[in-house]
Amino acid sequence: MLKEIPVSSITCLPNYRTIDNVNDQDFKDLVTSIKKDGVMQAGLVRPHPTKKEQYQLVFGNRRFAAAVAAGLLSFPATVKEVADDDILELQVMENLQRKDVHPMDEAAAYKAYQAKKNVDIKELAAVFAKTERYITHRLQLTTLIEPLQKDFLKGMMTVAQAEVFARVDDKQQKELKDYAYRSWEKKYTSTPEQLKKKIEEDFLLKLDAAPWKRDDATLYPDAGACNSCPKRTSCKGLLFADLVKDDRCTDKACYKKKKDLWFITEVEKVATTKPDIKFARGYDEPPKELKKIAEKFSITVINSRDAGVGSWKETGSTPVKVFWISGHDAGKYGTLYIENKSKAAGKAAKGDNSAAGIKMQQQAIQQRLDRAKELDYEKEQETIIKAIEAISPDDKLATEAFTENKRYEFLLMLAYDGLNWGDDELLEALGLGDDAMEHLEKTPDLLYNKICSLNDVAITSILRNVLLNKFRSEKRFGLKTYIVRQLAKCLGVDVVAIVAAQNEIAAKREANAAKRIEGLKAAVAPKAKKVAASAKKVAPATKKKTKKAA
Repeated sequence: MLKEIPVSSITCLPNYRTIDNVNDQDFKDLVTSIKKDGVMQAGLVRPHPTKKEQYQLVFGNRRFAAAVAAGLLSFPATVKEVADDDILELQVMENLQRKDVHPMDEAAAYKAYQAKKNVDIKELAAVFAKTERYITHRLQLTTLIEPLQKDFLKGMMTVAQAEVFARVDDKQQKELKDYAYRSWEKKYTSTPEQLKKKIEEDFLLKLDAAPWKRDDATLYPDAGACNSCPKRTSCKGLLFADLVKDDRCTDKACYKKKKDLWFITEVEKVATTKPDIKFARGYDEPPKELKKIAEKFSITVINSRDAGVGSWKETGSTPVKVFWISGHDAGKYGTLYIENKSKAAGKAAKGDNSAAGIKMQQQAIQQRLDRAKELDYEKEQETIIKAIEAISPDDKLATEAFTENKRYEFLLMLAYDGLNWGDDELLEALGLGDDAMEHLEKTPDLLYNKICSLNDVAITSILRNVLLNKFRSEKRFGLKTYIVRQLAKCLGVDVVAIVAAQNEIAAKREANAAKRIEGLKAAVAPKAKKVAASAKKVAPATKKKTKKAA
């Protein structure tokens, strides 16, 4: 039934399309048109479920808002009973039947319908008689950042351009916007093909070129293995089929994180198992972490820009195997040529392949493994200290774990004797004044009794701070680090898990070293046989000479 209904009797139901801006030109034009000719297309209302002579607007929100803005007292609408479950479908269908529907409105309609009905792309395509590719690209428009959506609605870009923008994440959309937008023309001048090329070159990273194994889920546990990652282009075939044929990574930050982790692992492998390989740096300064590894293992870092160092062989130069820790070739193995300053220097640079030289390499590997074990302990200690520091002073579970262990009694007086508190957290906890320290020297029993009266939270907090301040900087195995580990256990830190994780890393390293040593031993064996054979040939000749002399 079509009727004129007083605008005061109509309330709007929730609609997936919102009237965000009543000041835009299109809305103003609609208001002007309604003032002149009235509402040309009726809306749809249903009777209010609890209020007589009141109605709820199912669709026609924009027309209704314009009618109110135009000063109309009534609004033409068809009155129909509509179930709650059918409202969204009617809103979507009415909107999509319009000739001038904007792709962003279409995208919002598909998204709202998909969320309400819980259907997949295939089902959605069947309902609206569209291809799956069409639906996928329209849905993806809803991921455009707000500035791009607004520009798209203003007609500053084409739907083809908008669809390309929508293929990448928020950060990349901003970069692409800066590349494509021309402020003086107030539009996006880059063609869809140019945008696609930009995405392919800058944002889609080749997994085939990644130095780590794509099925390795341990390199970066938070992300898992690349092979099973949903952020690959092969998992978004309908979005990227026209861009790249090979599998690419779309998460630049994750790719960089994995590359950095692999890099550090590879540097440690070189440091511990390949004594014949030097580190090389390019124009860029190597990361501090990598320089520390080189220093710990006393590994030479060759600066490729130094005089007498080159990338090609020259007369009087010696090849040196290197692993690049900075520059364009960072993470790769290569060869540099060092100008010989002496025979000894040349021999050292080239590497001695004699039996004695190979034995020295084996010894060097073992020395580095021994040093690596010391560093393993230091890494464990650093992780344990970070775990202790991460515990909040008022952490109830940590306090309970600490007090249940009953380990703090013999340490109580350390809180006074071992620290200069500065702002005196201890005195504050004890309820003593700033000048209390000098008096406590004369009456230590007062301090002891006060400490014994502290509650569990205060004791836990104070002893935690005391021990960390005293022993934080100590990383080598010994009594101090042992005390910190016991503190961590008392606070509930899983020290066993931390040690096990580092042991796993060490086991892999030692396995690599063992392989390397076996390889060196295999290289020595033929040389030893050759020497023995030569000795046998020399022996008879020596006997003949001896007889002749006699």
